[in-house]
Amino acid sequence: MSNQIIYKKDSDADLWAEAKQLAKDSRQSLSELVTDALRAYLGGPHRPEPVRRTAVPYTPSPLPAPVPNPFAAKD
Repeated sequence: MSNQIIYKKDSDADLWAEAKQLAKDSRQSLSELVTDALRAYLGGPHRPEPVRRTAVPYTPSPLPAPVPNPFAAKD
């Protein structure tokens, strides 16, 4: 078994703390919890069904108004 390093954003600290607590409560390692989540997300043989995501339709926003060029010649 090889060691792997996963870097996390500081902004995700609460998410990782919740995952650690979930792993502890379910009496498994954080590695097992993350591996199970990856299996569910990626799918594959002998793996749980992946989480189905609902597609959100793309709605383009209007283009912003053009900004006048401050260096343009003034009449």
